[in-house]
Amino acid sequence: MQNPRKIEFGSDCLELLISSLLLEYPNEGCALLIGDKKTINSVTNQEIWEIDTIWPCCNIWEPETFKSISWLIEKDTYDIQDLSRENRFAIDPQEQLHANRWARENELLILGSAHSHTSSQAIPSKLDIKMSIPNSLLVIVDQFGQAKIWWMGRERNSEPFELPFLQVAI
Repeated sequence: MQNPRKIEFGSDCLELLISSLLLEYPNEGCALLIGDKKTINSVTNQEIWEIDTIWPCCNIWEPETFKSISWLIEKDTYDIQDLSRENRFAIDPQEQLHANRWARENELLILGSAHSHTSSQAIPSKLDIKMSIPNSLLVIVDQFGQAKIWWMGRERNSEPFELPFLQVAI
């Protein structure tokens, strides 16, 4: 699957996303991005991904709960005990199921996820990359409310790249 050509946030979605993520400070906030894919060039299959619903989620990160992923964590970069909700996030699987069900009922798709970085730039960390969902969007909002969108490729270790986005008034 190739990355989308353009990302559009409907009406107030971007403001809602940024404010809901920053409200969780000093913890990282997290959310799911719900919308639709529109083909803009049938020959090349280029798509516009339209985000029109933000699904704020609870950050359920707990080091004890996530010890099973310690194999993902590079020992020279992180110690699982040093990771907390202030520098890590995990979306509740029950919320993911509810969001998926709601999206299907409304003929929409989960296009990706979002989270805040409370003390670093809006750039995916090594752990963000390793734990990302392949072929999806990852929005990161920094402590100053600046958002960046990243395309997370097919391979979990592949380098993400930043995508341009628009806010569309509906």
